[in-house]
Parts: sequence; structure tokens; C-alpha cells
Amino acid sequence: MTRWFKIYGNQYLGFWALGLVLFAVQEIPYINAPIIEEYPLTLECKVKSWDPETGYVIGEIVASQADESILTDGKVDLSKLRPIIFDPSFNVYRVVGEAVGNAFKDGLKLK
Repeated sequence: MTRWFKIYGNQYLGFWALGLVLFAVQEIPYINAPIIEEYPLTLECKVKSWDPETGYVIGEIVASQADESILTDGKVDLSKLRPIIFDPSFNVYRVVGEAVGNAFKDGLKLK
């Protein structure tokens, strides 16, 4: 069983499972939820709408935090972040890979 473990008022210590602290977390000012400190990228979102029939959630990003290790020229570099995505066709997780083209440029060569 995993649950929030909370100490000292609003200071979150970490996720707690079987008596072990798994991640360090901290409270953030924009939304009423803690973030995991070890994550290199955090998007803080507020729910705009939710459809209980489909399970679709529409959110608004209200703030973000990115570690310097994943930035290039002040922007999140996916080749450094290496995010994973779920592939429902094969029920596997995949790492987002290298860039294969330039949006709004490469197609102009075909005109």
C-alpha cells in the first residue's frame, strides 16, 4: 500500500510503502499537491474538466519546474530527458528517441 506520509504540518517527507520512504517530495505553491524532488521535469496542472464516462481529463499547466540537466538553451531537451510513453498497440512502454526531422521546414523541400 502506498500513501502520502506527512509530517510537520505541510512538510511532506515522501511516499511511504511498507515502511520505506521511496521518494522525497515537497509542497508547491501553485496547486494543493506535492511534487517528487527526484523528477527532472514537473508540470503542475489544474483540472479544467473530467469526463467520467471516457475517463478523459483536460488540464491547464499552471507552472513547471525543470532540472538544469535536461535543458539546452533554456528549453527542455527530450533527448536529455528521455521520457517514456505507453504504446497501447503492444502494451509496452517506449523511450522517446532522437529527432528525425524539423517541423515546418523539411516539408518545404517537397514543394
